[in-house]
Amino acid sequence: MKKQIRNSLLILILFTLVRTDLFAQISLGPQDFGNIGDEVELYFDSTYIGPQSAGNPGAAQIWNFGLSSNTPDTLRFVDPNSTPYGSDFPASNIALEEGISYTYLNQSLTDIKVYGFNLDLDTFFPGASILVDPPITLIQFPATYGDNYSSSGTGSVTFPFQDTFDIGGNPTYVDSVRVEFNVQQIDSINGYGILNIDTSSNQALRIESWQNIGFSLFAKVEIFPTVFIWVPIPIPILPNIVVRSVNYLGNGFDYPLLSFELDSAGDIIGNSFQKNPVVNSIDDASSLGLIKSVVYPNPASDKLFFDLQYGTQPVEILDSHGREIFKIQDQQIEKGLDISTLSKGVYFLRMTTPNGQLVFERFIKN
Repeated sequence: MKKQIRNSLLILILFTLVRTDLFAQISLGPQDFGNIGDEVELYFDSTYIGPQSAGNPGAAQIWNFGLSSNTPDTLRFVDPNSTPYGSDFPASNIALEEGISYTYLNQSLTDIKVYGFNLDLDTFFPGASILVDPPITLIQFPATYGDNYSSSGTGSVTFPFQDTFDIGGNPTYVDSVRVEFNVQQIDSINGYGILNIDTSSNQALRIESWQNIGFSLFAKVEIFPTVFIWVPIPIPILPNIVVRSVNYLGNGFDYPLLSFELDSAGDIIGNSFQKNPVVNSIDDASSLGLIKSVVYPNPASDKLFFDLQYGTQPVEILDSHGREIFKIQDQQIEKGLDISTLSKGVYFLRMTTPNGQLVFERFIKN
């Protein structure tokens, strides 16, 4: 009996150790988000709508989502100065381009802030810049399980109107209309675990966000010929809007691996996900305080060579999910690395220098 108890305790301890390793908590930093030039393909499942699960919060979770995909949209990280409306957002140092719309951000070592948007709504209201001042904090670094933070911001967008409008029974010429909004946002990193989407599996943090958005409407009216003032328009059909979202983020994937938008009842009204996520940001070694090796040619199809000034060390080959494929020793490095048997895609080399520094290099197999 005592032997059975000891064996049961041993199994329980071993299971706990394995489970702790499997569900190791991750931390997110600025190196885990996109750099200028990066691209992410986002898919949408139009059938995963309604009273579906967005995944449970909590520690050591396993989130399984079988999502069907259609033609993806491409999200690009671009220089704000290269966009048509970058001059409207001087504090932005990186922008997200999706179709003909832009989100203007400022990315620093401590956080990412949203400074505004530019939406081409239609041909009547082209290029509407929405400025957010003060900016809204999108995420704070380092981001770890259990963190909670809040922020608020105000913004406005002005549309041309240039028509006569009945105000108080009097026909009044309205030059333009301005919509002002106030956003109160609360973020909670309330889960960590393994995120499984179809065939991909990654460690992730679960971040739940709530936005309370209030609106006000103003009209620029002509009170005398060529004399205009802004007046509020009391329209009761502009109630506060509550937006809730759940995002799953992992190390080095530039953008959330999976996002859900939910209504006030908790039903899913929208989603986006990375079908075959590729680590993009791990090669930004300077932001991690690391040094980089030099490999050539890159891209390569048959053989890869190294230019190392500090001597050679064993090299690990990792796939795009950070999983080790194989390791090569010092004597093999000098002759070059045969990669002809690798499938096409993105890979990483990981080395440790004699002084203990990690070296990462990304290469592409054609």
